[in-house]
Amino acid sequence: MEINGASYEELLRRCLLADHPEQELLIYRYLLLEAEQGKRIDGMLAHSVVASAWKLSQQVGREAHRYLGFVQFQQLWRNYFQTLAVPERKNLKLQQGKVPLKARGFLTEFG
Repeated sequence: MEINGASYEELLRRCLLADHPEQELLIYRYLLLEAEQGKRIDGMLAHSVVASAWKLSQQVGREAHRYLGFVQFQQLWRNYFQTLAVPERKNLKLQQGKVPLKARGFLTEFG
């Protein structure tokens, strides 16, 4: 089964990986609905449970995509900031937008 191009297994996997306070309950409700509706769940994006699961899955997918960018270009980040940084014009807010603080702990350049 697919919901907007993603299999429901992938949707549930992403929901499981999310940092959401009620992710287990959302997955449980989604599975109950899927058992009840079967393949019809593919077209039920207006249903609150399906919409919530899909939205959470999309958020995780976007965040994972951003982290892949960090991993692919990790040896380069330090050079990027050192080359472009002008000490007199330090803009931490802009840097945080490019490399969020929560990601910096995982990157060797900021360790």
